[in-house]
Amino acid sequence: MVVNFLFTALSIGLPFILKNQLDLGNTIVGYLNSAFSFGMLAASLLMGFFSKNNNLKTKLLVPLLLLGFEFGILGLGLLAPFTVKGVGVIGSLVMFCIGVTITILNITCNVRLQTTVPTKLLGRASSLLMVANTAVNPLGVLFFTFIFQNSGNGGFVFIINGTVMLFYTMIMTPLVMRGIKNEEKYAEK
Repeated sequence: MVVNFLFTALSIGLPFILKNQLDLGNTIVGYLNSAFSFGMLAASLLMGFFSKNNNLKTKLLVPLLLLGFEFGILGLGLLAPFTVKGVGVIGSLVMFCIGVTITILNITCNVRLQTTVPTKLLGRASSLLMVANTAVNPLGVLFFTFIFQNSGNGGFVFIINGTVMLFYTMIMTPLVMRGIKNEEKYAEK
């Protein structure tokens, strides 16, 4: 839920910054969103080829850390005095990487959920997770709309967002490790 809340900054803030703060127009927003979609597609295909790697810790924690760094890099890119082409190239590369990262994280969580939750509870667990993640989106939209409209430069918001993501990941890492260890202990029986 925290990741989805922080991720809302991307869908709200990026078009706002590019159009209102940097005056780059609509075309660049389309390029960056396309790069994000291509990243999602590439990750989906790669996960199909490399699905035999069952290291859950790596598949969860590395994308969470990368997501924090990618948000920070995106923020730095939006602060730098680039031309439209510069923002397009650097922004597209970062958005492609964000698309790859978020897709790996989503696929890993969904596959793990489907393979570990008993079949008779799977529908309830999936629905609960989907509702919880969807319910946080309006809160993120309201929060980040307010933040971006009242910030002088939205690049700083992305840097702060990435930093919060990194701290959240570091705080949650011991809990995730313990949860995976407990789950594996019960799965063996």
